[in-house]
Amino acid sequence: MGGEGTLGIVTRATISIHPLPRLTIKQSFVFPSIEVAVDVVRQILRAEARPAVVRIFDEAESERYFPEIGRKVTTIFISEGETEYTDLDGKVIRRIARENGGKSHGEEPVNIWLQKRFDIGLGPVLMQYGGIVDTIEVSALFKDAAKLYKDMVTSMKAVEGVLEVSGHYSHFYREGACLYVTFAGIPKEPLRYYQDTWDAAMEATLKNNGSISHHHGVGFWRMQYMKQELGDSGVGLLKSIKSALDPGGILNRGKLIDGGRQERD
Repeated sequence: MGGEGTLGIVTRATISIHPLPRLTIKQSFVFPSIEVAVDVVRQILRAEARPAVVRIFDEAESERYFPEIGRKVTTIFISEGETEYTDLDGKVIRRIARENGGKSHGEEPVNIWLQKRFDIGLGPVLMQYGGIVDTIEVSALFKDAAKLYKDMVTSMKAVEGVLEVSGHYSHFYREGACLYVTFAGIPKEPLRYYQDTWDAAMEATLKNNGSISHHHGVGFWRMQYMKQELGDSGVGLLKSIKSALDPGGILNRGKLIDGGRQERD
């Protein structure tokens, strides 16, 4: 878990299954700012509501998903499960959203998102014409989440060749949230643009006490920032574990941390 293929090979998986929910409640609200939307979700989770899906879209992504809403901060919620618990969950969400100035837009934005969430058609088209498109996910505590978003978007938009930078939050916990930021550009030097944009994102994350990866992994591009996040002792510990479990350095070489045989070749 978290080793990204550098510490072992998966040979077996056990699948956990659950019954289909008896009740599903879909809700959406528009809020005056990212700060308000993030704090509303914090309040909802603190109140022990447990929505199955929460997603906060910034103005750019809201306009892309929901043209009828336009450039506003939109948040969707899906509650599901046993009837009594789910009904109460939906009521708590609705009350807290309205108390914080949320304007209800009903089920339709949720249905639109469910239909469009896997539609990535525009990205490949742009790349065919020399464009660069990618998504970076990071995470932060609630106290830092909104500022992290603003600093990431501002710094990434400053990179030469950028077309658009947008973001949404899509995983939430009592302590904080995972933020996705998508960027697109048509640069003169694609590799330089890609690296500069990632650098801007990682530096903004670390500046705002964030973690450089939530679940997509560290891999190659983030690897150079591991020491800044974990410190020398943290990276040293990972290298010790790597050496103990994979002394030949053959598993997913050159990823997560530098270590193993590739350093001796």
